[in-house]
Amino acid sequence: MNINNIDGTIAGQIAYDNIARVHSDIQILEKAKLLQKNITERPYLIAHYDHNDAGNRSYIKWQTDLAKILSIPYSALRSDRLADGEDVLQTIKNQNSINLIGALFLANPLHPDVDFQQAIDSIDPIKDIDGLSTFHKSKYMDQIIDNLEWIHFHPTALSVLSLLQETVGQDLINKKIIIAGWSGKIWSMICAVLKLVWAIPQVYNITPETYKPEELENMLMTSDGFVSVIRGAQVFDGALFDTFKWPIIDVTTAKNNKWQTVWWVQTTSFDPKADHIYIPPTKGGVGT
Repeated sequence: MNINNIDGTIAGQIAYDNIARVHSDIQILEKAKLLQKNITERPYLIAHYDHNDAGNRSYIKWQTDLAKILSIPYSALRSDRLADGEDVLQTIKNQNSINLIGALFLANPLHPDVDFQQAIDSIDPIKDIDGLSTFHKSKYMDQIIDNLEWIHFHPTALSVLSLLQETVGQDLINKKIIIAGWSGKIWSMICAVLKLVWAIPQVYNITPETYKPEELENMLMTSDGFVSVIRGAQVFDGALFDTFKWPIIDVTTAKNNKWQTVWWVQTTSFDPKADHIYIPPTKGGVGT
């Protein structure tokens, strides 16, 4: 199957290389008879999402396409078709008991009448592909090294690590990486994963009310990478990054005041043709 369907950007090339690498690994495992030949016998990945959200539709489409490329059994279920949040929770609980289903993924937003954390916590920890449940959260911070065998790392955190190694270099020891955000599990896990490889996460706590461009500009002068994990539609002035020669990785798909996806955080006047590498969360970016 042709997997060279990413755009011509540097970020797209990194995504293409990683997809090709995974595809190759799967083929090697199949030849070694370490994977069941019948794809229908492999554990399924089930995704739940609200189709009304444009960001979700794009993200799920790319998941679906990549699942086909990688021969991963995959189904996406529209939670917005269910009557209420209790139906969503009950569906997840039912899927916990189905052996054929190996992993569950929840896209945010999920359903207008369901608490997202409650939905995450209703997943069997063994099938929690994101590692965002309260069960896992209690294990990945202070004692993370001692509990590696117990936790599931959020794939976005591992993707950020992979992208930094692709752009900054495999050896991230003492590399200073700005993590712009304010609390949150993904934010915390990215910091934790970077510490595991001896990088230095420089936490930049920001809200739309407290954002000060001059503070960020000063931090950028001595940093090796910038990761945006904010939870709102804050717009960074692209001029701040004019002399910043390292990757900008945008993790968060921002929401507006109606909790609708507004794609990624925009960096105004940002020039993707310059020395910068801007990696967005969707369409071949960090999320995919």
